Amino acid sequence: MKVSASEEKYLIDLNGRKFLVEAYKTEKGEKVYTVSEVRSYKLPNGDEWTPDTNTAKTFDWSSASPELKKVIRSTVIRL
Repeated sequence: MKVSASEEKYLIDLNGRKFLVEAYKTEKGEKVYTVSEVRSYKLPNGDEWTPDTNTAKTFDWSSASPELKKVIRSTVIRL
């Protein structure tokens, strides 16, 4: 499955934890969502790495698509 670059990024703050939800499109036009927790990770060389959230939109439940709400209900809220 080939995916394009991230089309949409949303930053969700839930109970003190931050999650990054990214939407991608496959070559068939289907949307695929990835969910990751925003944390700092220590690399083997001693540096720290944090996912880039500068371009992410703050998640707003009232204006989100039904498909995105379903993803959040089934993954993020259960974490």
